[in-house]
Amino acid sequence: MTEDPSCGKTSGICITVFPTALIARTLGGPGEQIGVVVYAATFLATTLAFNVLWRQGKLVLRQDAPPAAVQAIDRSYRLGPPLSVAALVISFVFPVLGLAVITGLLILYLLPRSTGT
Repeated sequence: MTEDPSCGKTSGICITVFPTALIARTLGGPGEQIGVVVYAATFLATTLAFNVLWRQGKLVLRQDAPPAAVQAIDRSYRLGPPLSVAALVISFVFPVLGLAVITGLLILYLLPRSTGT
């Protein structure tokens, strides 16, 4: 068994390697729905994990953490689970639209306002 060198010691991050490769191989083909559904399900699991991590991380934030930044992160993370569930459900019927919802959510997370900066 060979290890993926891109994973290193943090195999939790490598959970996205398989779904990304699967969607790359199936997009536009007969297995497109399966690829997008697996990708959307992985994205949902990742979103839920990050939300749990953020909720736990807020408990140990420094007292002088900027409240505006904390509130901005709260707002952006609040959108993740419902939009990820929507993407998963949509992917069963309209795979490309489900992928578009995921892409939109990724773009939202890349915006500076979602991190409070």
